[in-house]
Parts: sequence; structure tokens; C-alpha cells
Amino acid sequence: MRTVVLVLAAIFCCSSVSRAATLMLDDFSSGSFALAFGGTTSHSGSLVTALTDQRMVSGVGDPNWTATLGAGSLAYVVDSMSEGRNYLTLSYSSTGTFSVLGYNAFALDFSNVVGAGELIVSVTGSGLNNIRVPISGSGTIISPFSFLDTSQPLDSLSSMNFRINTISEDFSADIDNVRLVPEPCASILLILGTGGAVLRRRRETEE
Repeated sequence: MRTVVLVLAAIFCCSSVSRAATLMLDDFSSGSFALAFGGTTSHSGSLVTALTDQRMVSGVGDPNWTATLGAGSLAYVVDSMSEGRNYLTLSYSSTGTFSVLGYNAFALDFSNVVGAGELIVSVTGSGLNNIRVPISGSGTIISPFSFLDTSQPLDSLSSMNFRINTISEDFSADIDNVRLVPEPCASILLILGTGGAVLRRRRETEE
């Protein structure tokens, strides 16, 4: 009974902490553009977030892809691929530096996903070994800071980049709510699991 109560308390604590500590970078509620091959870069003007002051969206690939911002989300559609690669990059930058300490992961919401893609997150100083996160359906995609291959201290960054790679020719998705999130639950539940095992052993010894 005691273990059940602890687990329920941890779940409540995790959900409360996550909600309270989530930092929204972009909910796509401001700005508008329509990109396609031949006009591949959009400086969306100043977009002031809690950390940065500039959003830039760029696309690579031919012959047929579009990226449209409107109605509170970014729609990325690839109709066909060449032998090269197709990808869309969202870049957030600051004229100064900023810190992401206190957070453990990036999160983006994907909906209306068709086909297959992958997400690669990089920050200032990132190399080529950042881990690729598969996009195979609608939902929240999490990219932990441990996936970053960077030499730059996380309290002295000037940019964050989110690249959506196309894997299948028919890939399309709506992207929303770029944010920083904590990951407290895994460690809390690990502690609870260890505590539960200790309690079970103690009971077995007493019996």
C-alpha cells in the first residue's frame, strides 16, 4: 500500500513539475510564410522567446516540397524527392548568449504525420554526431540533451537548430510547440523502484 501511495505521489509530482518548468520557445502563433524549392530561406523577423530573438526557417531539396506557417502550426510537405536529400531546418538564435541549464530535453509536437522522417537537434558548437530521432507517427518527439554532440557549455549558447529530415518520398507533418522540458520522472521512479525492492526484502525477512 505504501509503495502504491509513493508511486501515485511521484506521478502527480512529475506531471506538476513538468507543466511548471516547461519553457515554450515557439508555438507558431505569430508570423506567416510560404516556402518552396527556389525560395528556401525565411527570416521571420524578430521572434522574441524566453531565450532567443530570431527565427529562421530554411529548406533543402528538389523538386517538390513546401513549408507553410499558418493557423498556429508549421506544415511541411514533400511530394517527391530527388536523389539528394530533403530537409527543413528551424533555427532560433540570439544576439547574445543564453543558458538551457535546468532543462534536460527538447520537445516538439508532430501531427498529421505521413511517411517517415527524423529529427536532429543541434546547438552552438554541435558536431556531426548528434543522434537522430525517428518520426514515424503523430505525437511528441523528445530529444534529450544527452543526444547533443557539442563542445559549447549549455549555459553559453547562441543558437538552437531543429532539422526535420525526409526519409520517405511522401513525408509530411504539422509541427508545433517547440519547447524545453525537464525529465525528472525517470530518476524519481528509479528511486521508488529501488525503495520498493527494499521494502519487499524487509517484509520477506520479517516473515
